[in-house]
Amino acid sequence: AGVLARSERATLEWWLAALPEEVVRSRPRLCLVLAYRAMLTGRLVEFERLLDDTERALIAAGRGAAEPATAMPTQPNWAAGLLTNVPGAIVSFRSELARLRGDADRTTELALHALARLNERDSVLRAMADWELARAHWMRGDLDEAQGAMSNSQWAEAAHHATDEPDEPYIDLILSWDL
Repeated sequence: AGVLARSERATLEWWLAALPEEVVRSRPRLCLVLAYRAMLTGRLVEFERLLDDTERALIAAGRGAAEPATAMPTQPNWAAGLLTNVPGAIVSFRSELARLRGDADRTTELALHALARLNERDSVLRAMADWELARAHWMRGDLDEAQGAMSNSQWAEAAHHATDEPDEPYIDLILSWDL
């Protein structure tokens, strides 16, 4: 998780390339890291396949995709926050995938499903699901709903704590990024 948080992608690429593919695909968190990487680079078909691989790896490890994974005790950075609850991350990432494909209804459905299964310790994943919900409103043209969802999200709370500034400029910046 530290490698992701520090944006040491070359190191991560080297480590993952050194492992046999079957080893990587048998480890849910490694599959999730690969899925995240595919999402960031816009490879949506690979992103979806890797999310499927992550679910299969969870099942093979004796944990169903609907069961919470054993959580790490703390979330020292955003990357660890993505990896603490693998089943929750899968649902949050599938919401992102639906949004990237332009399906506002499926984005909403999956974001709400993620929020229902995540607890307060899953702050990064909850923020992602909140964000996807706001984006789905935005996709439908419900800008007031999108603004309200963002104002109530953990993204807004995180921005406030990070800057000690009012949340509005940060929210506007994030929404402008999507435009």
